[in-house]
Amino acid sequence: LRRIPAWIVIVIIAREFIISGFRLVAADNGIVIAASYWGKFKTTFQMLMIIVLLLNFGGVFVLIGQILTWIALILTVVSLVDYIVKNGFIEDKKVLLQDPFKSIGSMSALFKDKMNIAREILKTVDTFSERC
Repeated sequence: LRRIPAWIVIVIIAREFIISGFRLVAADNGIVIAASYWGKFKTTFQMLMIIVLLLNFGGVFVLIGQILTWIALILTVVSLVDYIVKNGFIEDKKVLLQDPFKSIGSMSALFKDKMNIAREILKTVDTFSERC
């Protein structure tokens, strides 16, 4: 829809891949990691941002969309840092220091399918926006 810079989309999607991989590694080691309030706030603002950007009412909603985009971006980064700090280096949960992908093979194998899915989604969105 070209209402949000591509680099912001990349940051948001990269955070999701990182957290998904991190949770997968934790689960592989028998550790369950609960979502934090930062992640819940991030999700709320991302949903609001998407709704405002898709509705495209114009006027003051353009400014509201930009503000929501920046808040969502900031919360995305804050929630990522919070997640890693709280769960990555705790004495009994050194998930980041484990041999994390022993059952999967490698990090590239873990994210290969997800990257292909992300590319297909972006192609579909581009095609859709060109037709509108």
